[in-house]
Amino acid sequence: MRKIASFIIALGLLAFFVGCADDVFVEPPPTLTGNYVGTYTLKEGTQVPIEEPITWRFSQNSYSKRLDTTRIDSNVFCDFDGTYELENGVNLNQTNGNPTRATCTVEQNPTGFFQLDQSTDTLKMTQYDSETLTLKIIKLLKAE
Repeated sequence: MRKIASFIIALGLLAFFVGCADDVFVEPPPTLTGNYVGTYTLKEGTQVPIEEPITWRFSQNSYSKRLDTTRIDSNVFCDFDGTYELENGVNLNQTNGNPTRATCTVEQNPTGFFQLDQSTDTLKMTQYDSETLTLKIIKLLKAE
């Protein structure tokens, strides 16, 4: 019985020292801050997807989406500003729906929760609504 008790105590001490190692590094949360160029794609139901070249800017807690006028000169979607939160993805909250006053449909803007993929040099945000069969994809490459 003493051998079992000694073994349990030794195992507990080993677990304590291994579990409290000071060389454990915890990854900081990803940052999105910066200027980007890319595309915003909207696919509703069985319709042909609509894609627009965009510029996107993330600051510490806000963002803006604008038409990339170096690649096209007329808006399909609204330009807009908003705030965001990084969670297990990114949550976009639009605060200004059409600063350019272009003809557009505000409901087509990307708002709400998006899956976030930063596994490559392209930042990809994806949202799918299974009730309306609406897919929204934002693909962004950091501008230099």
